[in-house]
Amino acid sequence: MTDFNRVLNGGPWSFKNNMIALSSIKESEIPKEMPLNFILIWVQIHNLLAGFMSAMVDQHIGNFIGAFMKYDNKNNSNV
Repeated sequence: MTDFNRVLNGGPWSFKNNMIALSSIKESEIPKEMPLNFILIWVQIHNLLAGFMSAMVDQHIGNFIGAFMKYDNKNNSNV
């Protein structure tokens, strides 16, 4: 199960420059009917002014381009 979680949660994944959409299915679900129209991607913003490096600004940017999921505080260490 550890490998499964690493693959499912460790993405995004690609094969020959094509994104791979992964999802877990329950025993009662039909794989053919599973919607695979959502993938998580990491976004890194360059040349953002130091005063705008905050979780709130990043959340607004993330919601503008999709749906904000998580903020990484470690990226603000080199201001």
